[in-house]
Amino acid sequence: MERTRLSRYVIFPLLAAAALLTAGSALAQRTVGTPVQAPAPIFTPPPACPEPIHLKLDANTSDLFSGDFTPGELSNSVGLNDPRPNKHYVHTFQWTPRHRCCCQITQALLTVHMQANQSGSSHSGSDAGNDQIDVLYNGAVVTPYAGYIYPNTSFPAGQTATTTWNLQATALANINASNRLSFYVEDDTRVTSATLELFGCCLTN
Repeated sequence: MERTRLSRYVIFPLLAAAALLTAGSALAQRTVGTPVQAPAPIFTPPPACPEPIHLKLDANTSDLFSGDFTPGELSNSVGLNDPRPNKHYVHTFQWTPRHRCCCQITQALLTVHMQANQSGSSHSGSDAGNDQIDVLYNGAVVTPYAGYIYPNTSFPAGQTATTTWNLQATALANINASNRLSFYVEDDTRVTSATLELFGCCLTN
């Protein structure tokens, strides 16, 4: 009788302790095996433009803001498709904003198609080889939008070339400040066509 009672006193606590250890082990496994989910990031998309701008201007109608050019650039200037050498091409794209304020041009693409009125030999010659195209503002070149039209190789009269510039930084700031863009082409090269494409946004209020 004493042995049975003693066994009961010893075995029951051991079984209870074993059950607690098993339960604790299972709980620990579940805790370790369940990853903690991070909260989803809060993302607020940018507001849509109330009134997008898309303008495409061409040089078919002659336009000029004389303050962007020097007297030498304005002398002997001609319009589109003039075949004579020693003539300058000057043009200003100008536009009226859709609203008096709160409009911003965010991208401007200038494309100019040209053709040599003379042959060219090199950038150091006096023929069409040294001709340049420049974006101008208030009488000064807007860098880096300036350079030779043709590669530094010889070419015949009639050689074609196209310059395309995606205007950034200072050029884009000038556009937003004045609603205009001027460019100049030397002097043995004709301009056959030119366009300025503008993208941006206006507030409607």
